[in-house]
Amino acid sequence: MIGILIAIQVNNWNEQRIKDARFEFGLTALYSEIQSTVFLQSGVVDRVNFQLEMIDSLLHHPDSIRLHKIPAMLLILDESGFISWNNDWKSEFLEIDMSRPDRNSFAQDLRGLTTISSGIDDFIENHQPANVMKSYLRTYNIPYDIYNQEGTSYLDFIDKNREGFYSDRQLQQIQALLHDESLIADLQIINGLKMSIREGAAAIGQSADTFLKSIQSYNPETDYSLKQMELIGTGIPNGQWETGIQMKRIADDNDSRWEIKQQLIDGKIKFRGDADWVLDWGRGQANDVRLVFKGANIPVSKGFYHIRIDLKEGRYEFIPIEEQRAD
Repeated sequence: MIGILIAIQVNNWNEQRIKDARFEFGLTALYSEIQSTVFLQSGVVDRVNFQLEMIDSLLHHPDSIRLHKIPAMLLILDESGFISWNNDWKSEFLEIDMSRPDRNSFAQDLRGLTTISSGIDDFIENHQPANVMKSYLRTYNIPYDIYNQEGTSYLDFIDKNREGFYSDRQLQQIQALLHDESLIADLQIINGLKMSIREGAAAIGQSADTFLKSIQSYNPETDYSLKQMELIGTGIPNGQWETGIQMKRIADDNDSRWEIKQQLIDGKIKFRGDADWVLDWGRGQANDVRLVFKGANIPVSKGFYHIRIDLKEGRYEFIPIEEQRAD
């Protein structure tokens, strides 16, 4: 009889250990996802700020803009600037455990937070008119290129259309479109919607940051910091977008600042965390010297550099150094 009781206790203990391990896994995975949402907020704000600058130029200084740039500027306004992914599977590991009432309410709150990315997505979808500018370009028979969000900055897309890209007749159509009262009215409406998107994304980012602190307080012994950061891209000799070169953490108690001394070639690079494209940083839209989560590829030139980034402050710098003096 005693042997049976001991066997039951051991079995119960094993089951509880498995439940605890599942919960810890879900907590760690969800922390990473929520952290991504905080980073994402800064990226949304960066893109929307650029779009607001474009709207201001189109509304108040249209005659100072080269006509061949107008179509691309308009197409940028159809972009929400948001990238989302599904994280619902992580919440399945935060299951309710009747033997642990102390963490059930915490688990329920975190399970609800797994909808935060879709919450941003829904908010933007409700505030972002679909393909309004494309419709105007089609109406005026103005040809346009499709914006490819993967690694291409808004500035690069706008500068792609060089002088001579459009015929004289098409330039006349662009000029006429600029003075279309319906377009002007829609630009004013979109300006207000973009401002709402910026405010909404910022508010959701603040909520996510609060939950990060709650997770840290609940389980302070767990290390949630980024374990590695790598320089990746075609700007590295023999480089590509599959594997990168490991950077060094500048401060052991801070996973925000990283550095590396590295030879570069003409090409483009990004910074990727934990060898996973869920976490990557590039240059900003409104400010191309700002480091932004899910930002555009950073163009680099041949040379030897001391490269430093600060994720918290949103900064990156390439300091040229003499190769023979590098440590």
